[in-house]
Amino acid sequence: MTRDQILKALYDFAKARPGLESANYVSPYDSRSNRIEGVKAYQADQRAILRDLHDARYLLAAVGRTSIEAADLLKVLGPDRRLTMVDGSLSYTAGQYYPTEYRAAVCSALKSALRAYFRDHCGCDTGDKIRAAAKRMLGATLAKRWFR
Repeated sequence: MTRDQILKALYDFAKARPGLESANYVSPYDSRSNRIEGVKAYQADQRAILRDLHDARYLLAAVGRTSIEAADLLKVLGPDRRLTMVDGSLSYTAGQYYPTEYRAAVCSALKSALRAYFRDHCGCDTGDKIRAAAKRMLGATLAKRWFR
């Protein structure tokens, strides 16, 4: 696969609908206060999932501006990872709840590719230098969220 095909597959995977199930948050048998708390938890998960989509799009654009190659991307999508590339399609093994994790997994894979790029091509040999390079490329908010 080419680099552009891998990035397109990551984009398509991230933009897929999450499939949140409201029944996982609110039961018709819950008390009124439990239903309110369930709705708040549902909405919080919706916000986090949307934030992860925006982060994934921004990280994809950042990777697209670098010289990261297909082989480098396939390393971070290897068989020992939760997000893997198998025969040209992405597969994700959920930890607890797929809808709240899969977009973050895309971001994590892209972060790993960028971290390796900063280390190998930009001379960033320490964590502080990698975080500084990420901050310059991505901005403070995104760098803080993904390059702790």
